[in-house]
Amino acid sequence: MFKGKLGPQKQVHLADPRLFEQVMRAQGKYPDRPAFNSWKLYRRVTGKSCGIVTGTGEEWHSARAVLNKKMLPPKKVAEFTGVLSEVTSDLVEKLRYIRDTQGAEALTTSIPNELYKWSMESIGSVLFETRMGCLKPDMPERVQAFIDSISQMMQSSLQVMIGEEIHRTLNTRFWRRHEAAWDAIFDIGKSYIDEKLDDLEKAMEEGRDIAEEEGGKFLTHLLSSQNLSMRQIYANVTELLLSGVDTTSNTLAFTLHLLSTHPEVQEKLHAEVSRVLGQGTPTPESMEQMSYLKCILKEALRLYPVVTMNVRVLDEDLVIDGYRIPKKTMYVMNHYAACRNEQLFEKADEFIPERWDRSVHRHTKKPFASLPFGFGTRACLGKRIAKLELHLALSKMSQNFKLEPYAGMQLKPTLRTLLTAGPHLPLRMIDR
Repeated sequence: MFKGKLGPQKQVHLADPRLFEQVMRAQGKYPDRPAFNSWKLYRRVTGKSCGIVTGTGEEWHSARAVLNKKMLPPKKVAEFTGVLSEVTSDLVEKLRYIRDTQGAEALTTSIPNELYKWSMESIGSVLFETRMGCLKPDMPERVQAFIDSISQMMQSSLQVMIGEEIHRTLNTRFWRRHEAAWDAIFDIGKSYIDEKLDDLEKAMEEGRDIAEEEGGKFLTHLLSSQNLSMRQIYANVTELLLSGVDTTSNTLAFTLHLLSTHPEVQEKLHAEVSRVLGQGTPTPESMEQMSYLKCILKEALRLYPVVTMNVRVLDEDLVIDGYRIPKKTMYVMNHYAACRNEQLFEKADEFIPERWDRSVHRHTKKPFASLPFGFGTRACLGKRIAKLELHLALSKMSQNFKLEPYAGMQLKPTLRTLLTAGPHLPLRMIDR
């Protein structure tokens, strides 16, 4: 534990799961997980609502309660299996096409980008109830503009991270880029939502029962239930899309890399997938039968947590490890450090999925040592959908490809707010 400072904000950095737990259990009904101040400033000056990522307090809590009902119950999430499976099949074919037409080396530099598109197509198909076309040979201009705007927004967020009010007052080029990127993100997200709203209005005019048609549909539920205002829907759906792309795509990239460098783990996974699925399509029931698949993902998330740190600000003083920390201090919890701690995980730097097999290692469970999706009411809202996406992708990759390292290349993880797998993924995909 050590203290630090970022601008005027006092910080306490932690790397011990015992201390993580103390902070998490003291966070109260409305946990404060600070977002970039520039994100909140943009919403304030444009009159847009804060969403599930940038919101705090009662407004955040009420929106979260509505969204929880559609994104967390296992039975609700299982309803998305069909469309997510289709997206993953498209990814497999796209990767095979690139390999066969451009060569194995070109594939190594294409994989990170294609995984990003897969992730956006997956979460977009859930949120917008439509295929966005991210994996098509000719990607729609609207989708490309959305991807470019997200990249510009993330880059400019770092450029205006300190002194965002000054950047806005002086209208610096960094602020102009930031504001333009957010304008495009919200405008494009709004266009998808408005298209679904038009579809619902036509359905009502035709006398169709929207409630009966709703099923597992996410956006239809939000628009028809009227539990959130349109401003809240625009903000929350857009922020859900943003938070569900980089995180999932990079987690899959790291997991594929680990499988390629650990052939014994890869073959054990293939044996499980072959036993449960054969060459068939995954179903919610079959996914539950693949316990080793789940262990692999847990271990990959331990070694490469895409969100390396979690942050909380408490409204009350807290005595932690013998020190009284004043309220409004920012607690920075370093999950990456905890997950690589030899005192918490034997052979901590090694990829050992079996450590998560409770039938073999019941005594090794360490609460709060690995929290890739956070904890409590502020935990990742899309965690069950993300796990479903990743389980489907890993099972289909195992059905179709044997992964091997690409000689002469090394993985180069890069930290840019999130932990990413870097500009290329050095592996070969060999048809099974």
